[in-house]
Amino acid sequence: MKKIFTIFVLGIIAAACSSEEANVDQYEAQNIDKMTEADFVDFMQTIAISRDVLPRELNPEESVYPLPIESITTTGEEKFLIEDPDFGACLVQDINLPGTGAVGNLKVTKFNDNDGNGNGNTKFDFKYTAAPGWYISSVSMNIVGDCNLTPLVNGIPDVCAFNVRNCFSGRRTGVTYRFRDNCLPDCTCLAAYVVMYTLKDNGCVDQCVGVWVDGEQLGLSDTAKSNTFCQDECGEVQDN
Repeated sequence: MKKIFTIFVLGIIAAACSSEEANVDQYEAQNIDKMTEADFVDFMQTIAISRDVLPRELNPEESVYPLPIESITTTGEEKFLIEDPDFGACLVQDINLPGTGAVGNLKVTKFNDNDGNGNGNTKFDFKYTAAPGWYISSVSMNIVGDCNLTPLVNGIPDVCAFNVRNCFSGRRTGVTYRFRDNCLPDCTCLAAYVVMYTLKDNGCVDQCVGVWVDGEQLGLSDTAKSNTFCQDECGEVQDN
């Protein structure tokens, strides 16, 4: 009798596990094009957390960068961009996925934003671009003057505590942050972590990964990276 009861309990556990897996599969098998922007953001964060891509929600409303970001613009499949020359490039780095290679890149450029009346402001664009077949779900970047100020937990960078955190709507192939020069340190330590994904033919999420912009090792992590660049290294640039 005890043996029969044990088999019965194990059967219930197995059924529960199968049901849980089926629910996860059913959840992730949703077509992202049928979601609202808010639903998509929640959906991707749930997937990222369940796959250990993020330790917890990013809470983009609580980004704490002390100076205003002039603009954040995104690009999707509906718009084809011709790449600009690297005028004033301060930083050009791949976004590398271990075992796969580059799934995107980051380019930081300096330019003079002229209003046509001889008045101009020096500005910087941080432009994240996904490789073909990849999309950007969120960007977490920490901008400080000293890499030692990067948020760490037991020596590991805490991306959910970075001072700039944003989530985006579906099928975003590019994201550009624009800053005025006085909104950046003279020399910037930038650590950037990007959650990216691929889609199946039916519009459902396939891969979901967290990748670092390439650079120098950061903290005790084997994968976390950072880059340091100074404004005066960008050189003279043409008007935008």
